[in-house]
Amino acid sequence: MPDYRKMFDSEYLASWDLDADTTVTISKVVAGEVNGNKGGEKTKRPLVFFTGAKKAMVLNKTNGKLIAGMYGTKTEDWIDKKITLYVAQCEAFKETVDCLRVRPGVPK
Repeated sequence: MPDYRKMFDSEYLASWDLDADTTVTISKVVAGEVNGNKGGEKTKRPLVFFTGAKKAMVLNKTNGKLIAGMYGTKTEDWIDKKITLYVAQCEAFKETVDCLRVRPGVPK
């Protein structure tokens, strides 16, 4: 049976969407607005889209720094580049939660 969280509508990629390390190819990066954590306020974030994927990943600063370390800070240089996503645990909203992370290093 699938993770129950996969049964809800979700516009963006989440930790429960991955079953294992997943290498993806970046198809585009755009500036977007997503619902923030404080009362539904909108917050500006990069959205990373992947070839063949239905959902984009909302890029946080940690993952942005990792991708920039591999491919530079200009997002147009990220197009057609590969990254590997995995699930880790991090502190958010005063609790430990699953989160998406980018593995350091260019995938082979």
